[in-house]
Amino acid sequence: MSLDLSIVIVSWNTCQLLRDCLSTVFSSLESSPELTAEVFVADNASSDNSAGMVLAEFPQVKLIQTGANLGFAKGNNLALKQCVGRFFLLLNSDTLVPDGALAGLVAALEKHPEAAVAGPLLLNADGSVQRSWARFPGLASELSGSLDRSQSPYPLEIFDDPDARKSLEPFVCDWVGGACFLVRAETATGPLSGLDEKIFMYAEETEWCLRFARAGFPTLLVPGVEVTHLGGGSSGAVPTKTRQRMWRGSLYFYRRALGPVGMLPVAFVATARLLLSPLRRKAAP
Repeated sequence: MSLDLSIVIVSWNTCQLLRDCLSTVFSSLESSPELTAEVFVADNASSDNSAGMVLAEFPQVKLIQTGANLGFAKGNNLALKQCVGRFFLLLNSDTLVPDGALAGLVAALEKHPEAAVAGPLLLNADGSVQRSWARFPGLASELSGSLDRSQSPYPLEIFDDPDARKSLEPFVCDWVGGACFLVRAETATGPLSGLDEKIFMYAEETEWCLRFARAGFPTLLVPGVEVTHLGGGSSGAVPTKTRQRMWRGSLYFYRRALGPVGMLPVAFVATARLLLSPLRRKAAP
């Protein structure tokens, strides 16, 4: 049986966040009864009873217990192989999905059949905006330490106005954040299927958008749809191990995007930034 939407959530020791996320997902689905959907949770061997909570409180969820912490890409791919929806939604367990958001994202891809991916405007818990889109990273972004958001046809300040941004039309960008990431199922086949499992964490969605872009399928940011991403706040306190994983993910992406020789300058700068990060943190007020 074909459905409109297959929702996949990978979980690892986020029991309460997962509970809240699933509650909002089903509320959003109930607010859009025309949307048929299935929901998967791929639990990466959580030790906080996440799997037990899902079984007890959300029996309609299709639970996959992976048996180990496989990472974001492998966990998602396990579930994606079982999905039957016209669209696949990758959703972080630390997100809150308002009523109408799921239908809004699906409608955006239905209106733009040329696109493979659509992402909402992500918000922090306090309602402030996460600028969850950018050009593909490269030497300029590594040197500056900031991503290029210039693909937006609107002034960036308008995104801080809750009323104004709701009327903005979707626009094409290189990539959108993976916390809420809608993919057209028919384009996610063959060499374009699934996240790259060589990336354990970070840069997976960027690399997938790169593959789609090279095949002629653009990515959309949909400002009129908002989803709260609780884990998207300040990165100032990011642990060293996480920074290292981000660095490894970035190097892998640069190799895919630029080739083994072309990546060398940007890899040098990325590595220097990683090595200097403890000094920058000490110097911060």
